[in-house]
Amino acid sequence: MRASNYRKKLDKKTLKMIWGTVGGLMIGGIIFFFAYFNVTHVEVVESTHYSKEKIEEMVLTGPMASNSVLAPLLYSKDNVEGIPFIEKFDVTQVNRNTIAVSVKEMEAVGCIPYLDCYVYFDREGVMIESSVERDEKIPYFDGIRVDRVVKGEVLPIKGKTVLNTAVSLARIFEKNESIPDHIIFDENYQITLQYGDIQVELGQDQYLEEKMEKVIAILPLIQGKKGILHLENISDSMQNVTFEETVDEKETDSDQEGTAEDEEGDSDSTGDTYDDGSYDDGSYDDGSYDDGSYDDGSYDDGSYDDGSYDDGSYDDGSYDDGSYDDGSYDDGSYDNGSYDSGVYSNDTSDGEGVGSGDYSGY
Repeated sequence: MRASNYRKKLDKKTLKMIWGTVGGLMIGGIIFFFAYFNVTHVEVVESTHYSKEKIEEMVLTGPMASNSVLAPLLYSKDNVEGIPFIEKFDVTQVNRNTIAVSVKEMEAVGCIPYLDCYVYFDREGVMIESSVERDEKIPYFDGIRVDRVVKGEVLPIKGKTVLNTAVSLARIFEKNESIPDHIIFDENYQITLQYGDIQVELGQDQYLEEKMEKVIAILPLIQGKKGILHLENISDSMQNVTFEETVDEKETDSDQEGTAEDEEGDSDSTGDTYDDGSYDDGSYDDGSYDDGSYDDGSYDDGSYDDGSYDDGSYDDGSYDDGSYDDGSYDDGSYDNGSYDSGVYSNDTSDGEGVGSGDYSGY
């Protein structure tokens, strides 16, 4: 009887020891597991919409994200909801202390305004996302209106050609990295691009590739200017491009004030200033030349008090003051008062020359 009771007590004690040992081993194993596979480095495939830190914050949430074995099992997602432009997350183990996070993004090629937000669409014209913030890297189309939008469905734009045009332009911009500030479709679906102060008129949806090639070539030549670049008439037989420059009224007024000041005799660094503050640069705004003559017909011949004479004459006694027999003076201006401003010509042979703002050869 006593032996039986002793044996029972021994069995209970043994079981407790066994379970205690097993429990200790399990706890030790868990500690070892999390310590050995502790994540110390995260590799993130760059995203066009989100930074590395933002992706880590969105994907690796929770205590298991610090384990390189459990993180791939728990945080890889095939269908992501609530995060704009993200379709799926993929978490993989690189080594025992490193995991990699890759992001599959929805490829938006353009956006249009809708209510108080922006609606983004892909290459097929399917709505993929909406956001109250505009992504400046994605072309913005103004003038395209829709009554409703459904994520995952083609945008219900009146006229399929308009949507096709928008997608075609978006692909061209993406290929050439020449995204304008915004693209405008008017009521007749004429296309206008806005690049800062440069307005580009493309006209109808025709020869878009050829037109954009010319735009990309010409934009650097007119950088810093303001005006309209006309490409509406580009065709197989017409290749000329015209730039209509706009001059601000303030600049015009400033130029006129500067002209008036010069006429009043204000000093300039290129002329001669006399002791009384008067100024003589030898020329006037109309291109006439001061040859030293006075109203009474007398002539300042440049003689000195000692009787010497410096008149710029030649050995044969002739005198060259830049004037002609009729008293006119050649100052480089043309008969109509215009100057060669260095604008471009419509000579299509080599794309060079002068003219009235016509660009050709591009």
